[in-house]
Amino acid sequence: MKIIKLADNIYYSIIYWWQRRTRGFDSREVWNLDSAIIRFTLPRLKHFRKVIGTHPSDISFKQWQNRLDKMIKAMEIWENTEGFPYDKGTMEKEWKQGMALFHKYFFALWD
Repeated sequence: MKIIKLADNIYYSIIYWWQRRTRGFDSREVWNLDSAIIRFTLPRLKHFRKVIGTHPSDISFKQWQNRLDKMIKAMEIWENTEGFPYDKGTMEKEWKQGMALFHKYFFALWD
């Protein structure tokens, strides 16, 4: 039984490696695309927050930093709850607020 599992792991490791090599991602990311997008975005958003020099014209720099913090917090909640931030009271509210800000300011995420 262990040999079959090992062979299966080797087989899928090769398949996933080939998929990443030929198309830049493997099928596991598509199956759980929401989490893959957050895993990709969160570290970049944190870095963006540290290096920004501009802000959207309709808000102040301080307000922009605050909104970025809320977006980051929402994505951290998603990761910490394994994609299920629902029915957790304040946590769900923070998650919804941060993701709404991410949606609203998506095209302002450049410096």
